[in-house]
Amino acid sequence: AHWSAATTLDAFFEAIPREARWPFDGVAGASDLWRAELALLGRVETDAAEATLGAGHGPDIVAAVIALLLVDVWRSIAAIEAVGCAAVGREVLDVVAQ
Repeated sequence: AHWSAATTLDAFFEAIPREARWPFDGVAGASDLWRAELALLGRVETDAAEATLGAGHGPDIVAAVIALLLVDVWRSIAAIEAVGCAAVGREVLDVVAQ
């Protein structure tokens, strides 16, 4: 519960539970937060894809398919924004494309 009172990125990292820190691996500062967002999206995509492989139907499958579609929408929006932003380097585009 202390994460909301954090005033720095390091304080935020320390305040969140250890099991919730994995998206921030490799994040050195605020300019690297996009890496955490992509890590989270990658996990959502992997988990959702695995969920759709299960037999059956129902709300869990529907939620997994919606999650996959949302990841695709995010990538599309990121690509469109990157085209209009000269500051986006090749490294960012390569990671988003994965």
